[in-house]
Amino acid sequence: LEAMPRLVPNMDKEIAQNLKLILKKRGVESHTLAAVQGVHMEGDTCVCTFVEKEKEQTVEAEYVLCAVGRCPNTDGLFAEGAAPDMERANFESSIPGVYAIGDLIFGAQLAHAASAQGIVVAEQLAGKEPSVNLDVVPGCVYTDPEIASAGITEDAAKEQGIKVKTGKFIM
Repeated sequence: LEAMPRLVPNMDKEIAQNLKLILKKRGVESHTLAAVQGVHMEGDTCVCTFVEKEKEQTVEAEYVLCAVGRCPNTDGLFAEGAAPDMERANFESSIPGVYAIGDLIFGAQLAHAASAQGIVVAEQLAGKEPSVNLDVVPGCVYTDPEIASAGITEDAAKEQGIKVKTGKFIM
């Protein structure tokens, strides 16, 4: 069940379409624009209720994995009433000298993205030009087959007026 309009919504449409076809061939049913209403047990079976296209449906499974994203967990990190605004330029929060990277800010919530952001901040603090281009941090999805990407999607490039040339490689 995917809440977004397609599987792997942060990747190119074609990747999502191919993944959906591969999963379908393997007997995996997928639902997009699906809003989970609840999960309950009936004996040893998990029953998940969801709404798709304004119609309430249920699906049964042995297990349910809920992966709905992450949000910053800063509880107890700052003094009461001192929670800074993390979404600012150059990773500096609204408290001078306090920087935020990784899961504390908007963007790719990947360990290697946070590492790259940390390198950029360290280089900026050392008065150097950042050596890492954060626009092309790679990402992957551990599916079978695995999916990987780097940079923005083809649609995002076109929206930004960037000419796009694509190539396909079956590996």
